[in-house]
Amino acid sequence: MGVLMKENYIYNLLYADDQVILAEDKDDILYMIESLITEYKKWGLKNNIEKMQYIVVEGKGEDLETLLETVKHSDEYKYLGISLKSDERDTMDIMNKIIKGKRIVRRLHLVLRNNHNSMKNKHNIFKTLVKSQVVYGSELWTLRKMMYQRLTAVEMVYWRR
Repeated sequence: MGVLMKENYIYNLLYADDQVILAEDKDDILYMIESLITEYKKWGLKNNIEKMQYIVVEGKGEDLETLLETVKHSDEYKYLGISLKSDERDTMDIMNKIIKGKRIVRRLHLVLRNNHNSMKNKHNIFKTLVKSQVVYGSELWTLRKMMYQRLTAVEMVYWRR
């Protein structure tokens, strides 16, 4: 169960009241969904079945009939402001993050040109304001070489200022 990433299996992603379950085949996802719903019921929690959906990456999917509920298939899912698509194409989301990062750098122009700010402060500003905005939700990206180069270019734009 779960998805192998490097040496570890990732079973789920949790953020606030959102939960993503990761599996490599239909049997695993059915088991995990049924277990999740059963556990939620034990704790008196309710699932919002209208919001519950799943996507199949690089494949075709249909609605899942579990013993407890029907889970709808979707070709696109929003999580942490990122659109996950069944064809793994998240280029537009990455480009939007790059644009946001460059916009922040332009707004910081006066701060970056100020010689009274130390390099340490400028580095902290980059990590806090620019990098955090650009890489938010990046755990879910399928990163290609071209997009990686464009992301690193945002940092170079910052340091050139």
